[in-house]
Amino acid sequence: MALRLYRRHRKECEAGLPEDARTGQFEEGRRGWKKCDCVIHAAGTLDRKFSRRQTGSSDWEKASAVAAKWEEAGSWDRETEPSLPEPAPPPSTSSRMRIDEGIKTYLERPEGDGIAPATLRKLKTFTK
Repeated sequence: MALRLYRRHRKECEAGLPEDARTGQFEEGRRGWKKCDCVIHAAGTLDRKFSRRQTGSSDWEKASAVAAKWEEAGSWDRETEPSLPEPAPPPSTSSRMRIDEGIKTYLERPEGDGIAPATLRKLKTFTK
C-alpha cells in the first residue's frame, strides 16, 4: 500500500493556516495558494504496522523520495535521511585529453591538412 503524504501546518505557518491543518500536494498546486515551510508527513501501513512520520522535509520531491525509501524497505525502521550519491571517479588520464592540450594539438597540424591558412591564423588568434 502506498504511503499518503500530507503537510501538517504549524502554529507559525507563513501561509496563515490554522495549527494542525492538513493539506496535500494537489491542493497546494492550485492558483493563489500561499506557500509555507511546514513539514510534510507520511502516513500508512508498512509491515502490518500503521504509523505517521515526519519526512523531515518541506519539499514535496524530497518527501516523496523519503517515503519511497520506506516503501522499498517495507518498514518504518529504515533511516529517513536520503543517502548521498557516490562521487564520480576521476576520469582516467589515458583516454581523455585536457582542452588546452587538444587545442595545441589541433593547431600544430600541418597547414596542408585541409585548413585554409587564413582560417588557421584566425584560430590561433582566437585561442590565445
